[in-house]
Amino acid sequence: MAKILCIEDDESTRSLVCAVLRKAGHETEEAGTAEEGLAVVGRGGIDLLLLDLKLPGMSGLEACQRLKKDPATARLPILMLTALGHHSSKIRGLDMGADDYVVKPVRPVELTARVEALLRRYGKNPSV
Repeated sequence: MAKILCIEDDESTRSLVCAVLRKAGHETEEAGTAEEGLAVVGRGGIDLLLLDLKLPGMSGLEACQRLKKDPATARLPILMLTALGHHSSKIRGLDMGADDYVVKPVRPVELTARVEALLRRYGKNPSV
């Protein structure tokens, strides 16, 4: 079981994503802004981050860049989960340090598979 933080400003999307992840056996934390999410990450114990790009205040891109530049969080896997599906948005997200990029809406089975793949890649999935 991994501890996954979902930073998403839309409460219904955030709740749905967390429910899917809990059903897959993971523990979840939630944040509605990048600032709230960075505070949660700062407390430690997060194994993977799901990050929306369009957030109030600090953008998801800026949050991703901050986390990847900080040695304490540079190896935190980040999956961008966003409605921005343009080719340029995907490239920018990956260039800023995201490990994967998924466009909403996403099927629960695909989201779970991508999360599991990132956890395996980073050695953060004790069940494998």
